Amino acid sequence: GALARRSRGMRSYSGQANSLSPGDLKIRIGVCAMDKKARSKPMKEIVQRITSFNEFEVFYFGDKVILEEAVENWPQCDCLLSWHSDGFPLDKSLEYVKLRRPFCVNDVTQAELLLDRRKVYRTLVENSIPVPTHIIVSRDNLPEGQTDPEGFLEDHDCVQLGGVRICKPFVEKPADGEDHNVHIYYPFSMGGGVKRLFRKVDDKSSQYDSNHPGTVRRDGSYIYEEFLPTGGTDVKVYTVGPRYAHAEARKSPVVDGKVQRSPDGKELRFPVLLSPQEKEIARMVTLAFGQKVCGFDLLRSDRGKAYVCDVNGWSFVKNSKKYYDDAAGILRSIILTALAPHWLNSMPMLLPSHVESPGGDGGGVGGIGGGDGDGFMVDDMEEMDGNPEEELRCVLAVIRHGDRTPKQKMKMKVQQPEFLSLFERYKDGKGMQAKLKTPQQLQDLLDATRTIQKQLPPKKGTVDQQEDELKDLRERLTIILTVLEEGGHFRGVNRKVQLKRMVPAAAKTTEPAPPLTSSTDARDSAPDGNASPPAPSVPCGGSGAPSLGGSVSSDAPAAEVLLVLKWGGRLTHAGREHAETLGTHFRAVMYPRYGPAGGGLLRLHSTYRHDLKIYSSDEGRVQTSAAAFTKGLLDLEGDSLTPILVSLVNKDASMLEAFGKGASDDMRQAKEVLYSQLTWDGSKSQGQALVSHLTSTPPSPAPWAASSSGQPPGSVPNDGREAASGQASPRRAPEEPAAAAEKLLAGLQMAGGDSSSLPGSPSAASAAAAAPPGPHIRNMPAKPLAILHEMVAQISELVDELHTRLRLIPPETDVGAGRGACAAGSDE
Repeated sequence: GALARRSRGMRSYSGQANSLSPGDLKIRIGVCAMDKKARSKPMKEIVQRITSFNEFEVFYFGDKVILEEAVENWPQCDCLLSWHSDGFPLDKSLEYVKLRRPFCVNDVTQAELLLDRRKVYRTLVENSIPVPTHIIVSRDNLPEGQTDPEGFLEDHDCVQLGGVRICKPFVEKPADGEDHNVHIYYPFSMGGGVKRLFRKVDDKSSQYDSNHPGTVRRDGSYIYEEFLPTGGTDVKVYTVGPRYAHAEARKSPVVDGKVQRSPDGKELRFPVLLSPQEKEIARMVTLAFGQKVCGFDLLRSDRGKAYVCDVNGWSFVKNSKKYYDDAAGILRSIILTALAPHWLNSMPMLLPSHVESPGGDGGGVGGIGGGDGDGFMVDDMEEMDGNPEEELRCVLAVIRHGDRTPKQKMKMKVQQPEFLSLFERYKDGKGMQAKLKTPQQLQDLLDATRTIQKQLPPKKGTVDQQEDELKDLRERLTIILTVLEEGGHFRGVNRKVQLKRMVPAAAKTTEPAPPLTSSTDARDSAPDGNASPPAPSVPCGGSGAPSLGGSVSSDAPAAEVLLVLKWGGRLTHAGREHAETLGTHFRAVMYPRYGPAGGGLLRLHSTYRHDLKIYSSDEGRVQTSAAAFTKGLLDLEGDSLTPILVSLVNKDASMLEAFGKGASDDMRQAKEVLYSQLTWDGSKSQGQALVSHLTSTPPSPAPWAASSSGQPPGSVPNDGREAASGQASPRRAPEEPAAAAEKLLAGLQMAGGDSSSLPGSPSAASAAAAAPPGPHIRNMPAKPLAILHEMVAQISELVDELHTRLRLIPPETDVGAGRGACAAGSDE
């Protein structure tokens, strides 16, 4: 009879299509899983709905039977619901399927794939399902003493295997599918450190370690994949058959590790709609792994594509009655299609009184479970008062970075082989410049600078041109060392070095730009012969007048490069606090009527996290300001901004150039005019030229340059008394610091435009011929070069006296190194 028919599994109903009705016989569904999962709330909800159809009989195997009884003694069933969890004997389940041959909703033979992430990724790739770029590092059965497989390389900011290079930030996943200790490695340029992800413990799901050295684990096999920014959310997709998927978004653990929970303790989820591409991915995952009831993780990348990063097997949505109704109806159709297809024509004999017809709204791929009063799903916000047709569509905020330390820059022309070797090693594709930013690049520069400093000849007691140049070189090398050694490590985004090829004048195809002024020439033009005005670069070694730009082969070795060191400009503590406070203000005040007290944006439309985009330029202070603002806006926890910066802030270098390169020519011309007038020497009727960084030719002279007066109408006359002898005057004895400070203040006041306070001011008529050409610049003093020389001399004397008073260095020691160290240290 009936028992015999049940023992024959799927074939038991095929011959009874015309004789059986749903009321005559029930299909036996066996739930073979550990009790903790089999009797969970979602499973109970679905079983209750399935049994309400009066077509199925559901029973549980139980832990005692599964763990202790032989497979031959397990109860027989027509349909098997079985899945793996901690402690489940998968091999016994496979043996039972081979013995009894029940219809399996989820293919038990393929469940083993889900236990090894390496097999999961291979299956995804073989079925053309998009996955992040990754490498698989297997350390199984390695020879004794070997820790890495052949071809695996680890650098300070990347790992590589088989020609595939994964750069930080990257994700490190254990090969074991049951090991959830995932690490995220951040680049040193963004602060470094590691984010440790783990199964939720209370309200924590991850922890950031800023002191981690950044080296990968080698105690097992791992998968390394590129980190994809997803706007701070993870999308969980739950399928029931190949044509139905329910999607929810939750706060990603990579942001701050705090689990957002509702008042009743459940993790907050946000319902989301799946795109056509994502619906197809859900179908492909279900078919590839043979798991009709399946859950997987979807990464919605900022690139506009979706990627699968993990497949979990049997998974149900928690606390969504709509999903339970849909899942029960779809499971009924799946089981009846396989075992009793003729029953599909009949309506269920009994529907749950609290549900609608299964497969209604929300059915099909991309069906959405919504808020159902359980306090789990986030509902849409209440209807706003006023005009119901009005809707807030977008909020745009353009925000400047917070308070920063002073930006500093130093330029010097270098010919030393160590610097030239660095340029050749790191030059770009055009062969015109090399940017040094990474820890390894900066370490190479630091080593090269130390080598050059050791090779310098000892100091001499005499004063001549060569010794002056060596002294200047020592000062600048000291500044480089001080900046690079600051903090003891290359972590952060506040230092960078550029090496730009200097093209000899003979190799230029266009009209050569005026040569750089050497430190010796500038010193000779000074009144006391000891100080030089600020210059864009100072040559260190060699002669001639090479310049930037021009035409030269990128393969030709560089004979001279311009080294540009930039540091400082870091966000201060006050700047970070201001940015975070502004974000909190936006959250709590911008939309004060919605959400709990202080909730602000957290009560806006449930998809706001996918619509929230934060962009930043590639400057460190701007990125940090954006991350601090985001921390306040989204009420994130933790002290470090690195995970927020990597996960939520999109870098866009073009934001610094709103008009591209369209304004570069105008800016260059303005700089040349300003620099020429600031360094105007009335006795020589010429000013120092600012070397253009562009390859274009200098602008044509102004219309008044060829006039008899050589000056624009209304320009301020120059007194022509700025001539300086070629001989260096003896250095004056240091004055009292207070007196030197008073003189410096007087010089600054004179620079503000009060030319009448300068002694011996001539009449306008006698100085007209010595006035600088070009447009009239308001508040430009009559003797800017003399004022600059005097200010430099007074600052030097003040620094000398302060060093002597504070005993930082002996008075007879060269103060150049001290000045360089002070300049570099001012970024603290």
